[in-house]
Amino acid sequence: MRSLLCAIMLFPPFALTAFAIDGDRQMDEYQINAFRNVKAEGSNGNYLVRGEARPLEGTFYFSVEDGHVEYIKEKQVFMKDKDLNWEPIQIQIQIPKETLPDNGTLLINLYERNREGRIMNSYPIILQRFK
Repeated sequence: MRSLLCAIMLFPPFALTAFAIDGDRQMDEYQINAFRNVKAEGSNGNYLVRGEARPLEGTFYFSVEDGHVEYIKEKQVFMKDKDLNWEPIQIQIQIPKETLPDNGTLLINLYERNREGRIMNSYPIILQRFK
């Protein structure tokens, strides 16, 4: 996942389609078509992520990491509506407090996979910053 973020920073055409935003901010619909109005709330290992999704294949994935440690390995989410209509999503994240980083930024990465298994439409959201 780190290499994906590095590639985004090195190749500006991708910068508009994948970057981390604070959980209380929103991204415009035209930037990433698979996810919109995604917000995160919570702290100290308990987070709630809400928004809307319309993944191309009716499924999307998420993982939680800080750039060094993966706290939640890839999980798949199946949508009810496969007709590309916006559907509400809600993801509850629980990470034991003692395993959280002392310093860094905890992210949830929402994304799709194409038929070849490659990540597309990456949508990282900051869950919490630790100092």
